[in-house]
Amino acid sequence: MLKHFFGIDQFAGGMGIEIEEFERGYARASFTVRADMLNGAGMGNGGASFALADYTLAIAVNTVSETAAVTAGMNLNYLKPARRGDILRAEAHCHTGAEKPGRMLTGEVVIKNQNGELVASGTGMFYRSNNLMDLGKS
Repeated sequence: MLKHFFGIDQFAGGMGIEIEEFERGYARASFTVRADMLNGAGMGNGGASFALADYTLAIAVNTVSETAAVTAGMNLNYLKPARRGDILRAEAHCHTGAEKPGRMLTGEVVIKNQNGELVASGTGMFYRSNNLMDLGKS
């Protein structure tokens, strides 16, 4: 159900983001940098990397939340430029709030290119909504 829920995300689908793996508190997703994802300097636009980070962390967080959790805030540090044709892979972990009552969950995400070089890293905070939508766990 969770893979279906995130798989129907039209924004992520339009970017070509693919969910590679997820389990409780963890997710991995990737996309290939296309020409329409480059900025004027010919480097990957930071917004594309940010979208990958947000999407992947949202999956990780929602594997531990009983209700839908949505992004409340994120911080992403860009450490190396992405280039056309690069395969960017994000790995995310949900760390705090998962086992505690309350509304907030936090986690971290890293993005590496096909050579294993760190492209970006960041953290996010997610709000557990009152939406009891069945996200499933499979």
